[in-house]
Amino acid sequence: GDILPQLQATFLPVFAIPFFEVVSNILIITGVIFTLIYFYFSKAHKGALGLAAKLGVWFMMIAFGASFGYTVMARVSLLIGRVYFLLHNWLHII
Repeated sequence: GDILPQLQATFLPVFAIPFFEVVSNILIITGVIFTLIYFYFSKAHKGALGLAAKLGVWFMMIAFGASFGYTVMARVSLLIGRVYFLLHNWLHII
């Protein structure tokens, strides 16, 4: 149920009106292709295929790092809210 909408989301227009949307769409398309090439294990990762596989690894590292950073940022935000509640509303220190 989730594969088809995800696949449909990668079919983006390459030539859109705003320049940054064009760059973003090209980046998403190349990231998906290079990441899929990394998971192609039927041929040795040498030459151009190896370079594409390494780029796929970099795309995955950046994506996982951004996801982890977002999770940490959300948890720190929750911690700040709880500490503020404890110090301001409950203990009346601030």
